[in-house]
Amino acid sequence: MKHECVPIGDGAVDKETVLVHRKSVPFKPINPDDYERVLKENEQLKQTNEILLDENSVNRALIMVLFLPLLGANYVSYA
Repeated sequence: MKHECVPIGDGAVDKETVLVHRKSVPFKPINPDDYERVLKENEQLKQTNEILLDENSVNRALIMVLFLPLLGANYVSYA
């Protein structure tokens, strides 16, 4: 911050404004219980995402099996 301004968004913010805000917001250490909860939630979301990706693949394959012959039949009838 040697130039007395910090570029933010469209313009610049005065250095003193940033320093005043920094001093007014207290530092909050990480709660280990909250951190563990977030880690567990993240792991659960990863598992759910994996399940949904698998289901999506099955659905896509089923759609291809059902509709690809129909599209092929329509294409052949026009030729």
